[in-house]
Amino acid sequence: RFLPHPPSAMGFLEEATPMSWDESVKHHEALKANGIEQFLTILHANASRHDDEMLWGDEQEYALVEVGPGPDDVRLLLRADAALQELRTRSEGYKAENATSCALWSPEMGNHMVEGVTKPPYKSSLDELASVEESLAFRRKELLEVAASLGTERNWQGLVWTFANFPLLGTADGQAPAEPPFPKRSDGLGSRSRFVPDEVITPHPRFQAFVANIRHRKGAKTCALLPLAADASGSFAPKAAEVPSQSPWDLEDSENPVEDKIYLDAAAFGAGSCCTQATCLCPNLSDARYLYDQLLVLAPLFLPLTASAPFWRGMVAATDTRMEAFRETWDDRTPSEVDQRCPRCSRAATSPQVFLADTGPLLGREADYNDVPATVHQPSLDRLVASGVDQLLATHVAQLFVRDPLNVFRERLEVDNAMVGDHWEQLQSSNWGTVRFKPPPAQSSNPGGKIGWRVELRTPEAQATDFENAAVIAIARVLAQQILEERWDVYQ
Repeated sequence: RFLPHPPSAMGFLEEATPMSWDESVKHHEALKANGIEQFLTILHANASRHDDEMLWGDEQEYALVEVGPGPDDVRLLLRADAALQELRTRSEGYKAENATSCALWSPEMGNHMVEGVTKPPYKSSLDELASVEESLAFRRKELLEVAASLGTERNWQGLVWTFANFPLLGTADGQAPAEPPFPKRSDGLGSRSRFVPDEVITPHPRFQAFVANIRHRKGAKTCALLPLAADASGSFAPKAAEVPSQSPWDLEDSENPVEDKIYLDAAAFGAGSCCTQATCLCPNLSDARYLYDQLLVLAPLFLPLTASAPFWRGMVAATDTRMEAFRETWDDRTPSEVDQRCPRCSRAATSPQVFLADTGPLLGREADYNDVPATVHQPSLDRLVASGVDQLLATHVAQLFVRDPLNVFRERLEVDNAMVGDHWEQLQSSNWGTVRFKPPPAQSSNPGGKIGWRVELRTPEAQATDFENAAVIAIARVLAQQILEERWDVYQ
């Protein structure tokens, strides 16, 4: 079990006991039905909501590393859980009304990762842009002071890293403290990776269940095969024959089963990477739908602009972002689903399949862009349409619900759909697209109804300095305002 700080600081992280995959399957359809009812409650309560001020904020992911006395002594530091306990204690003394001297802290998938979130959100004035770098510098300073004392050995010191991924993750001495990887693990838990020890996974039950249940649903370990970059002579490696993506990936007899590819066999390689996210509060539901559609075009451009992940398992890849590793190592589709492209793609690091705008230049043109049929959960679509949800929004939600819940918590099977949004958030938050359309939280998680309709940009990779990360966040914020004020149409 895990005792989190309040849900507002953690996102969808609850204290509860996860069921095993086999035990949870029989509850999936009921949870989806409840999730739809929770979404409908939120939608009907907030359909006419209007917020005058465009509040906004960022989520910056950090990695902990430790360095030793030797010139080559560097590895991931797997003590984020200990760092978070200390950060929560320190946060009790923060100045809660100033984002440059306050933050929310939460865990991420890897136990080397800490997420720092803007608190309070920035106000709508563009003058607030000048505070972003200072806010990030405060968060880095806080985390660095905590990490410094968490080294695993004498003369080893913890530091903070903000590139997308750590180049030595999955190498023999690339992480500590940890036991050796356990590829033959037979109790149904963990990743069964031959490279990454299970201590890399954050001990929160949500992440532990994610890692195991992706394997169980898929019927095999996850796998990414990244192309190797040019060799020392400057010649690029010949392209190896593609391995059918529907093949089982329990390739435990070889560290590099496909020539000229970097083999990654654990979810930690993808979701263990760090990114920078920006979220904007929109005036109303229609504006959120409009901004979402426009950012779908711009979000991929942030990826090459911020690319910072060319190294994997100590090797140089011919790709330089985290996205391919994330997409492939979090693809829980079965062989038949992959073969039929139903769903069409992984649930991670992909653009959503449905455009949403109900105003502006896309209105009436959605059919031209929604030209690839979206796989939907038909019972969810039927219920949404019957409840008066328009076809575009209903299809968007129903294509999220075609996925199965990767976490089913025993204590949360029966909840008050009028008050909480557990099951809606469970499926919404485990579809990791390039942009996320975010309805207000359920009533129990939104005291005073302060949080409205939001849109989150999710593609940027973490940069080395606070200045660079602040620049990315500021650009995203200015773009969001310009899109809404000037009604940009980036599809022309």
